[in-house]
Amino acid sequence: EGKAHIYAGGQSGDQALIYKLTVKDDASALDAPVVAGELPDGETLLGIGGYLGFILLGTDAGVRFCISDSNGDLSIGSPQAGEARCFEGQENFVWFGWDQYDSTSTGLGRMDLRVLTDDEAQTPAYASDLMVTDQGNVLDVATFQNLTVFAVSGAGIYAQDTDLVASGTLDSG
Repeated sequence: EGKAHIYAGGQSGDQALIYKLTVKDDASALDAPVVAGELPDGETLLGIGGYLGFILLGTDAGVRFCISDSNGDLSIGSPQAGEARCFEGQENFVWFGWDQYDSTSTGLGRMDLRVLTDDEAQTPAYASDLMVTDQGNVLDVATFQNLTVFAVSGAGIYAQDTDLVASGTLDSG
């Protein structure tokens, strides 16, 4: 779901390509896909999402934030966070599945599209957000009845809770 294009990704061997598609002028079908961007050789595409005209790629190297130009070609940002397969946008934020955040947790990260921490690398500010003490791939995330809900492979479905944890840590630099 881009500004004027539909985006799809494909993987063949160690090559991952992102394609842009448009609707034919007579609205009878889609035009042939055209390459809009590519990942470095060896990086695996795990998921793709769109929000507010931006494209988000989940890869085994991390989340890549992409901006499309007037032709629909993608400027693909540097990878950040960890493996991601799914995305959910709400207001100025995008939640993303964060597989195996650490040795005991998996869950969701959240990026703020209003704040780029590095303009050249196209990296929005992000942090871990909703975590569970379990391991597995986060397969999907959605908003249901104003709560963020996500599915972890082999572990189950988890929903945001209004009870906060007793303490946390903040690393800054």
